[in-house]
Amino acid sequence: MACGLAICIVVLLTVHGLTKVYQKSTQNQFSTELLSHAELVSSQLLNAIRNAKDYSISDCSSESIDELRKIANQYLYVYDLGVVSENQIHCTANWGVFNPPPTLPDSYYAPSPDFQLYSQAAGIFPISQRFDISRWGTIAAFTVDFSFEHFLTRRNGFSYLIKTGDGEHEFLNYRPEESTTLLPTASGVKFFEVRTAHCSQAFGYCVSTENTRGGILYYSAPLIFALFVMSLGLGFVVTYAAQSYLYKKNSMEFRLRRAIQRKFMKVEYQPILQARTSKIIGVESLVRWRDPLYGNVSPELFIGIAENLGIYKDLTYHVAVSSIDEMKPVLKRNKDFFISLNVTSFEVLDDNYLLFLKRKVEGNGMHTRQVKIEITEKISVPLATLTKFSRQAKKYGFQVSLDDFGTGVANLVWLTEIAFDDIKIDRVFTQALNDSFKDKMVLSIMDMVTSLRKQVIFEGVETQGEFDVILNQFPTAYVQGWYFYRSLSKDSLFAVLPKHGVTVPNNK
Repeated sequence: MACGLAICIVVLLTVHGLTKVYQKSTQNQFSTELLSHAELVSSQLLNAIRNAKDYSISDCSSESIDELRKIANQYLYVYDLGVVSENQIHCTANWGVFNPPPTLPDSYYAPSPDFQLYSQAAGIFPISQRFDISRWGTIAAFTVDFSFEHFLTRRNGFSYLIKTGDGEHEFLNYRPEESTTLLPTASGVKFFEVRTAHCSQAFGYCVSTENTRGGILYYSAPLIFALFVMSLGLGFVVTYAAQSYLYKKNSMEFRLRRAIQRKFMKVEYQPILQARTSKIIGVESLVRWRDPLYGNVSPELFIGIAENLGIYKDLTYHVAVSSIDEMKPVLKRNKDFFISLNVTSFEVLDDNYLLFLKRKVEGNGMHTRQVKIEITEKISVPLATLTKFSRQAKKYGFQVSLDDFGTGVANLVWLTEIAFDDIKIDRVFTQALNDSFKDKMVLSIMDMVTSLRKQVIFEGVETQGEFDVILNQFPTAYVQGWYFYRSLSKDSLFAVLPKHGVTVPNNK
């Protein structure tokens, strides 16, 4: 009896500990995602303010308000943008001029003397909505809880909040509803609590989570009783061990690691066409993973997992080698044809990547100018490092492309500091070409881009209307998108290329 009870206690403690580990892992992952998103929202607010300052907006003239609207419309998470002085909001992009002007709250958080953050401010506009406000001098940017809607709709089972580093101001505070099927919470009892905290070095706020149903309290009372009974027999221990093994075997992390090690990852190619002729002149290399258990897994998901597991290097080198090997017959027969490879912060920081790529290309008898390196604005490395990388790539003869232009946190200094050959316009701007409200703003941005005398590539072209606008306004541009082709396997691509005057080998 004593032995059985001891086993029962050991098993329950084991279940408790493992559940807390799982809960903490889940909360850590959620916190990281939420903090990353919060930094994106803050970056958009800050960039909007910077844009307004670049235009020297300081009054509420109709021209200034129009400019504020253009700037605010560039950023998804900027609800409004306004002019502030003496702690009063005189006008905004959405509401125009206020008379009398509303007053900002007295309480705020100041990461620096010229920058203030206001949390959950009410009564600012003639609506019941609360706003988080970022103010820099005479410009203020506003955002609402809508920016975090996809986090608020999750049923996580734990509380979380975004607060300033000193804990005085809260920007987001979520608490789950109490369940009627679970045991009472154990607030204040550390043995049953799971807490996490992640702080932003850039903006000074933190995301913290709290679960007062940690460990065994995560389960319902009947299940706890069942665990107690089952733990009295050795069979439960064996069953538990088997379940743990199967869980590990079927986890996405485990299956991804195995897929990369066994080179199950496949490369597909999305054609890039010349708008004027509708001829394919190159392709973008895209990694794909189809798992028997999880099906087609999103690259955004498995690339992030590979980075967290420390196996991204194996993945990116595999993609580079496979792409060059598979496209070698086409590249050698068509000297003007090119292939684009996407890079992340890892490749930029890897001193060996460009040299490896150069040796691989030249070792196969091809020209490095037939390989294009796509640098996305979402890369989070210092500008000096990125500049050095792009110049080294150009020195080796590679082409360099600025990808996802207009969606990241970079500013216009990229266009002057980074050595590049072309700019890929993100599909957000491409789709706005058919929007009567946004098209003028997009066309003005495009006038600035085309004045750089660089090749422009429009991504995400999905309709005839979008293509017609591009063909009419930018006939020398390149285009890419589902309207023409989705990503294709090597064999499917080789079947299409001859129709575009591209020579392929007879034996595919």
